[in-house]
Amino acid sequence: MIYFQMEDGKPFSDQVHEFENIIYDMKMKEITLPDIMLVSLLISKLPPSWSEFARSLKHKPDNFTLSDLLVTLRIEDKHRISQKVSNKTPFQAKAHLVENANKPKQKIFKKSGFSNNNKFGQSSHFSKNKNKAFNNNYKPKSKI
Repeated sequence: MIYFQMEDGKPFSDQVHEFENIIYDMKMKEITLPDIMLVSLLISKLPPSWSEFARSLKHKPDNFTLSDLLVTLRIEDKHRISQKVSNKTPFQAKAHLVENANKPKQKIFKKSGFSNNNKFGQSSHFSKNKNKAFNNNYKPKSKI
């Protein structure tokens, strides 16, 4: 029986190395276990915080070797470490918040009918006094 259990408090790489040493010692004593058995043994010895990940590993194909498992575990360990580091960094805003003043929006309504003023409230450059040719009431002066 192998007396080995991974713990959350210890570095993961040290625990994997300890497991590899146990396997090496077994090989030196001419005790060999199939690769699939070593894979399932290591998955069962994962720490409690890795239970969801261990459940997903149990559904891997049968040709999943011990070296494949070790690579997968190291990747997951690096991912968990990076998640811990990113959770410890202080929150920094990534967007600027802009608030509007509580003023009601002014709506521009067009006046009905004709007006000499344009939409900006200025009188147009067209004037009856200056442009007499356009004025219907204009009568040319008689020449006497």
